[in-house]
Amino acid sequence: RTSVEDINIEGHSGFIALGTDPTLGDNLCEIGIQFNDDFIEWSVSFAEKPFPPACEVAKELTRQSIVNAK
Repeated sequence: RTSVEDINIEGHSGFIALGTDPTLGDNLCEIGIQFNDDFIEWSVSFAEKPFPPACEVAKELTRQSIVNAK
């Protein structure tokens, strides 16, 4: 991955990883979040332009997963 950073979503910590394709740019984002005794993982990738920011999509999916699991 191009970069891996710590992230916190809705009070849950984990990581966010960005992948970059030579022709498409930043087209892949993976998020892994600790959730109680388990974890949530989302992987979002795009293969054709135009596409929204992959990490914004992955963050929103993760946020919705956490909120809807409560």
